[in-house]
Amino acid sequence: MKLVAEPHIPFALWLALAILALAVMVWYGLTNKMSATRGQKTLILALMSTTLALPLLVLLNLTWIQNVPPPAGKPVVRVLIDTSASMATADIEGQPRIDRAQELAKSAASVLGEQFDVRVSTFDEALKPSDFETEKTAIANQSNLAAAIAESIKEDIPQGQAILLLSDGIHNVGTTQDVVDAATKAQAMNVPIFASTLGGDVGVKNLAVSLRSPQELAFVGQVVPAVVNVQALGLGNRPVTVGLYRDGEELESREVNLEATDETNQSATASFNISQPQPGLYRYEVVVKPIDDEATQADNRSTLLFRVVDRPIKMLLVEGKPYWDTKFLVRRLAADQSVELTSIIRMAKNRYMKRTVARSNPGDQTNVKKDNQESRAVEDTTIINDVNLVLSPETLAEVQIVVLGRNAEFFLEDDSLDALRNWISRDGGSLVCARGAPSAQISQRLSQILPVSWSNGRESRFRVSMTSQGRDLRWLAGFGDGDVLGAMPSLATVATATQREGLTNVLATTIDSTGQQAVPVLSYQPYGSGRTVVVEGAGMWRWALMSPEHEGREEVYATLWRSLLRWLVSRAGLLPGQDISLQPDRVSFDAGDVSTATMLVRQDKINQIPKVRVRSTDESGFDQEFVPRPVGQDPGVYRLNFGKLEPGQYTAQPVSGLSGPSTDKIKTAFDVRLRWVEKLELDARPDVMGRIAEVSGGEVLEQADPAEFAEQFDAHLARSRPPQFRRIAMWDRWWIMVALVGLWAATWIVRRRSGLI
Repeated sequence: MKLVAEPHIPFALWLALAILALAVMVWYGLTNKMSATRGQKTLILALMSTTLALPLLVLLNLTWIQNVPPPAGKPVVRVLIDTSASMATADIEGQPRIDRAQELAKSAASVLGEQFDVRVSTFDEALKPSDFETEKTAIANQSNLAAAIAESIKEDIPQGQAILLLSDGIHNVGTTQDVVDAATKAQAMNVPIFASTLGGDVGVKNLAVSLRSPQELAFVGQVVPAVVNVQALGLGNRPVTVGLYRDGEELESREVNLEATDETNQSATASFNISQPQPGLYRYEVVVKPIDDEATQADNRSTLLFRVVDRPIKMLLVEGKPYWDTKFLVRRLAADQSVELTSIIRMAKNRYMKRTVARSNPGDQTNVKKDNQESRAVEDTTIINDVNLVLSPETLAEVQIVVLGRNAEFFLEDDSLDALRNWISRDGGSLVCARGAPSAQISQRLSQILPVSWSNGRESRFRVSMTSQGRDLRWLAGFGDGDVLGAMPSLATVATATQREGLTNVLATTIDSTGQQAVPVLSYQPYGSGRTVVVEGAGMWRWALMSPEHEGREEVYATLWRSLLRWLVSRAGLLPGQDISLQPDRVSFDAGDVSTATMLVRQDKINQIPKVRVRSTDESGFDQEFVPRPVGQDPGVYRLNFGKLEPGQYTAQPVSGLSGPSTDKIKTAFDVRLRWVEKLELDARPDVMGRIAEVSGGEVLEQADPAEFAEQFDAHLARSRPPQFRRIAMWDRWWIMVALVGLWAATWIVRRRSGLI
């Protein structure tokens, strides 16, 4: 504590006032002829001098500077140990990364324990409290750096805190931007992260196989190509063998040559033609033969669910006037052999062109080409004049999917809207708005069944990116990670879509490059036993007519629409003649995820909702029945939660309370597979760790030396938490003011009694 002067006025002025006051008192003492005694005179001069000096002292502002002690307790050091599977890699002088992390953590706890409060946690998919009593193993198949950092900084600690991150820097839950955002939050809360990267480059070798479309729908006798993509890592140009299996028996195999796509990745494509003579669900597998020293064989096989029906998908497409988008979409749908398409386009007032693309009778093998077994398309074009026939109950009863283009208000009269709503909710139909808002003004009754609403604006262009929910559907699995949409030509819109509250699911959004909130591009919501889908944007026809340098992406357009149609029909709709439908939400679930399915029932045909039996097809012997649960107020829609199942292959089918249809026709199948991403991403990421340290205000520790960490953390605390002082002004006290007034009063009294006043 020390006393300093901080004058309220310039010191030169204060000094002048002090000299003037002293001169006045000397002059008064020498010139005033007091009648008082010598003692009284001395007392009066002393009191008057004091009353002048006290205001000068107030103006001088004498202040006590007092050190404020820091908060009681030690600063907190959180040691985060990565225990994901990649940490089992033995590339630190033959030592696994996890063992090195444990040694560093124990050393830090021992050296830093006296100076800091050391708290140890482990993380993989989530943050977990830990200690050194139990041995840590690296087995988790995901690493979430962002969640580990975010969970570690929830508590505000006055003494200060820091994170010592011991990891290989591999993050495979979400994006790297999530990690940067978490580090930014740590910097905002003054929590520096000191990162030590464990491990280096490994050079993984691996083969993976995926299907361009994991679900296919065909009718009896139709030949469907199963397109297989093989992705390789670190193998160079070489041949590999791909086989097609059913019920564990190899049906066909072929050798394909890997070709380099960049320095470390290679790819190849194969195709198998499949068909079945009888309706039902058939499970196929494509398998790529493993190689020596492969990182994992969990991704060497992929499942194809092949559903064969004796009636094709029937679709109705309506549009207010001809557009290029309509032309290319009709061409795409008409080329699908499992689709019977009716398109109705308004050409003029009360004049509508109706084009029907029908298929030959699937059961009539005389109408099937012998060379490739393709069905014969029969086209018919007519002109109709009565718009009320387009969306009438009789017309809708014959189709499973209705596609609305632009300017569809001519077709959406009140009676047609009522018929459309009933068809979706009661008959399990699917409505697709193929180019955003189907009309300039959306009626209230139509808006209630759509997943988004629109607000008008200026024309803008955008590109598309799948959401995590969209990627889970794996519609574009054969093209990589699904972000292939971002490389497609941009789309245009003059209306901004806004997600509605409730059951809306967003599968794709605009790529957010302006900092604004991403807008839904592909979204859906259930409505009764059916569902409604909105696809935003005009100009998608360019996706089907790519420039020569991008012609390899032309198949994206066809695959996207083919996957959407099969998803709508095979997962949500009831085909004509079906009273019950059971479909898993995915063909393949990851181990640790909850396996779920949807069951649709025609309430007027099924009196008692059946239980569903799930059985494994391997030696695990899993066999259990589950009770379907209704979804809200939607009639005929039920959800099934099978829980977290062990890896394997499973079948599901109704087993009780069902009379009439054969349960074999309703049986479905799905897989549960181990996650393998942690076995493929083994190269340490010092760039990610360095970014974390930089953004959070910490440092990169090359050796994770506890002494170096303590020095760096102390320096951070000195910079961010400088010594605090309390300033106490001496005059700002009540007793000083009372004393000042008292002295003035005493001086007046003494002078009055001495006869000077």
